[in-house]
Amino acid sequence: MKARDPGAPRIASVPDESPIGPLTLDELQAVVATPTAGSVVVRDPAWLSHFRLHHRQVAHYRHGRVFLAGDAAHIHSPVGAQGMNTGIQDAWNLGWKLAFVVRGAARERLLDSYESERWPIGRSLLRHTDRIFTTFARGMSAGRFASWVREAVVPRLLPRLLASRWLRSVAFSFISELRIYYRKSPAVAEGRPRLRGGPRAGDRLPSRVM
Repeated sequence: MKARDPGAPRIASVPDESPIGPLTLDELQAVVATPTAGSVVVRDPAWLSHFRLHHRQVAHYRHGRVFLAGDAAHIHSPVGAQGMNTGIQDAWNLGWKLAFVVRGAARERLLDSYESERWPIGRSLLRHTDRIFTTFARGMSAGRFASWVREAVVPRLLPRLLASRWLRSVAFSFISELRIYYRKSPAVAEGRPRLRGGPRAGDRLPSRVM
C-alpha cells in the first residue's frame, strides 16, 4: 500500500446512505408535533430524507498542479446562504491568476496567493455558519428554555435588533461578503507613502470612487 502524502489535501469521505436509515413519516410527525402542540399533521410526502450537516475544509487549496475550489474545498451549513458566492469567488480568484500564468503575463508563484487569500475566508465562513446554525438549532429544540426564548424573548428582541442600522450593516456585510479584503496576500504590496484615505492595497474597489 502506498503511503499517503502528508502534504496532500485531506478530504473526508461521506457515506452515500444515512447510517440511521431512511426517514419515516412517523419520525417526521414526532418532530413536528412538539413545537406545534399537535396542531399540524404531516401526510402524503413526495420525498423524505435525513439532512446531514457537515462543516469541513481541506487543509490546503493547492497541491502541486491540483487546485480545489467551492464545495470541493469547503462545505458548511446553508445558514447565511454564502456557499454559492464563496465558491464563485474561489473560482474567480483562481481563474484570472491561471490565465496570467498560462499566457506568460505573471510568474507561477502568483498561484500561491490563491490559497493564502481564499483559505482564511473559508475558515471564517465555516466558523460563523457553525455558530449560527448551533444557536438556531438550540432555539428550535423542544426544551422549556428554548420554548420560552421563542415565545417570550424573540418577539420582543428581534424587532429591536432589526431596527439597529449598525446591526443591519454588519449582517449585510457578512452575508454579501463585500468587505472581504486581501491586504496580507503575498501578491499585494502597499505603495509608499501610503494614502491617507481611500481603499488600501488588497481592498475591494468601492462601487463609487469619488
